[in-house]
Amino acid sequence: MGQENNGSSRREWNTPVRAPWNALIKECLSAVDRHNAAYLAGSDQRHAALARALRIYVGELKDLICEIEATEQLSTREYQTRSAECDTK
Repeated sequence: MGQENNGSSRREWNTPVRAPWNALIKECLSAVDRHNAAYLAGSDQRHAALARALRIYVGELKDLICEIEATEQLSTREYQTRSAECDTK
């Protein structure tokens, strides 16, 4: 489901703000999988807790990225609006 027929990822959200974080997010999600597997193999609660902490971290990081993008988009729109206003004067 996460792949299209050509094998590329369906996710189309790589932006200049997100690009530096992609590898870290991928690694954190892989770590979640490893902790879950370790928990299921040995029932050590620490692995479950660490997986949960990583999921929370990734969620908060994604929220922060979206907030930064929204701020930058607002700044870009304000600049474009001001430029358009100056062009009409």
